[in-house]
Amino acid sequence: MSLASQKLNAKKATEGCWTSRKIGCDKTKPSCNNCVRTKRCCGGYGIKLHWPESADGRRPVHSWDSLPHQQERRQTKVQQKNGHVYFLNTTHEDVKSWMIDAWLHRSKSEFWPAAPSITRSLGFGFEATSNANDKHLLSYYNEVISRMITTIDDRQNGFRTVLLPNALSLQSLASQSLHEGILALSALHLCGRQAAIHHKISSIRFLSQSIQADENLHVSQFGACMMLCLCDVFDAVDGSWYSHMRAADTISHLVITPDTTDSPTAFFLTSWLAYHKILSEFSHIPDQTDSWYIVSKLPDSNPNNQIIIGSLGCSMQVLECISSINHMKKIVEQYPSSVLSPELVSVAKQLETQLESLTQVPRIVHENVSGEVDESRIIHTAELYRIATLIYLYQSVFQKPVGCPEAKLLVEKALLILQKLGICTSPWPLFIIACEITSDRQRILILRTLEKMRKVRRIGNVEIMRNIIEAVWKRADLNTMAHPGMRVNWKDVIDTKRRIPSFI
Repeated sequence: MSLASQKLNAKKATEGCWTSRKIGCDKTKPSCNNCVRTKRCCGGYGIKLHWPESADGRRPVHSWDSLPHQQERRQTKVQQKNGHVYFLNTTHEDVKSWMIDAWLHRSKSEFWPAAPSITRSLGFGFEATSNANDKHLLSYYNEVISRMITTIDDRQNGFRTVLLPNALSLQSLASQSLHEGILALSALHLCGRQAAIHHKISSIRFLSQSIQADENLHVSQFGACMMLCLCDVFDAVDGSWYSHMRAADTISHLVITPDTTDSPTAFFLTSWLAYHKILSEFSHIPDQTDSWYIVSKLPDSNPNNQIIIGSLGCSMQVLECISSINHMKKIVEQYPSSVLSPELVSVAKQLETQLESLTQVPRIVHENVSGEVDESRIIHTAELYRIATLIYLYQSVFQKPVGCPEAKLLVEKALLILQKLGICTSPWPLFIIACEITSDRQRILILRTLEKMRKVRRIGNVEIMRNIIEAVWKRADLNTMAHPGMRVNWKDVIDTKRRIPSFI
């Protein structure tokens, strides 16, 4: 039979082969003659799976890949008044485009604008010891920084009355280290990271020299360590805040002696350190020791322990309750499948009773007020800490499900306080509350609060905290169908072994 007869009798396919479809195929089975003639491997005529790209006009776009449908299933967002959008919730489809990454790989670029200049001069009488730029930074610390890191700015504000005199003496390596630490913090907040590097390195160098020289100026050494800790909290790119805090803790044993425990300086330093230590335990529980398996005693509920301390934002009793919960949480995590011991349940119930009935009272020296003191704001902030601590107890020890009636009522109270405050100055209670909310309306309020904090306070850990909160919400959204009400542990969405987030 001739080749022409074979071509006429050959069966034809309805469409061209996959190899020659676009350049001309005679549709001959089992292989097209075009491929045979050009010695190419014929792709055949069978069905092939393909995944058309969105908005690709060369391929058919099905209804489930169309742009309107994709917009419907993407993360729900809400528009701001200024035209920006907020993240709200996540579906399983969002996992295709990007993975949850709370904060470890976030951009290292500056995310705050330069702050306005402060032209007021210091009233300490030490201006001659500094150059013009240093005077400007010291003035900024005195007028802005020292007031924004406390809720009570009166003459007992140790950030000015204790730290500044020690820093301005410049009579020792320790005081020079504290001086440079204050300049670094001011430069970071006022001008950005690059402006602070020189002062930060100088502070570390002077501190090292002071320790090597066995200087007996432990208050200045302690203050320098804590200033370096604050620098890293404000910066958020350098994760060394925990190391600086631990160094300050070591030096504190030399600062506080039986003879100095009642002094205002010692009280300021110990309460300041206690705040950082206890909240660092929330972020990073220390290594296991036998003491962790002993249930801690209840916080002291005497009236002095219920006075609101400006450097804390709450009373010492609330802070001690947080510490007790940190401790019990560690025990619960060590034995997740075990029934709570009667002793632990008893202490937890007593903590709950303490927190429910606690009334925190501000003590302001009105006749010596050096700045504007808003007593209502002080009380609201302390109440926010109390509510968040109670929620933390339900989350960590009682392990109640998300949206339980007790927590739901507390969350609504906390959100009302946030609306009254306008600008929230306390990251930790906001974080606890954000991890407990369940509705889009509540998420919107939290996101707006975080945005105000970022713009007004310009502290780096706010951005970190927001990333972790959104990661928790995403994980909760993805768990909704399979495990409704299941609580998401925020530590499951970040790597705390590589870097420790700060909620200070």
